[in-house]
Amino acid sequence: SISCLPWEALNLQRPLQRVESGSTATSHALSIRARKPRILLLVGSEQGLTLDLEIAKLQEQQHRGRIHLALLRGSEFTPAALRTALAIRDGWDGVLFLGHSSQGPSGGVLHLGDGSQVDGQALESAWATAARQGLRLLLFNSCSGLQLAHHAVRAGIAWAVCFLEPVPAPAAALAFAHVLDALESGSDLIAAIDNTRRQLAATPAMEGCDLLLAAVAAPTAAPFHLPLQRRRQMLLRLAQSN
Repeated sequence: SISCLPWEALNLQRPLQRVESGSTATSHALSIRARKPRILLLVGSEQGLTLDLEIAKLQEQQHRGRIHLALLRGSEFTPAALRTALAIRDGWDGVLFLGHSSQGPSGGVLHLGDGSQVDGQALESAWATAARQGLRLLLFNSCSGLQLAHHAVRAGIAWAVCFLEPVPAPAAALAFAHVLDALESGSDLIAAIDNTRRQLAATPAMEGCDLLLAAVAAPTAAPFHLPLQRRRQMLLRLAQSN
């Protein structure tokens, strides 16, 4: 389909995101009260992958008190557990998926930790519930996630980040780390993705992977920032002041 073409390769001299016109997402106010970002980490099928470093990075952030983190992994990551986690009343600022995903006739396929698979269409109601509880960002750190991203945004999530095609594990890990570091430092999502693309393009043996990293957004999506704690907000303001 035309949406699978590498539009990210266009030299527009500005950041580029894809727009999902059928989205039900609503715009959110840009001012978010200071608090720990709430992150749900989903670790799907790990066959042939080594994801411990990516998981440890987020767990370290939790131990330092920078984020609130919940983890679903292995046999605990079932379709029922996923829907329960997405429906909690406190909601999530971001949901991050690590593992395997693939294309499929019903909106792509997410490979869960318990060995089961769920397609994008079947997940739309769960994404819609999470969006009503405040979820605005979904990051698929997996292969061929464009169909899944479109379904998530269509269900009401403002932003979804994915790879368009199969991507080497080292490139996916590098992208995951750079995007999260930038968001945690106060960057907006599109700037974080743009900087990550440049990093991928400049890294030996990862040339071309920058064209696979894509952002899908609702037409009304406001710029995405993670909520920052008060101390972090103060330091950023000091750094930007004269």
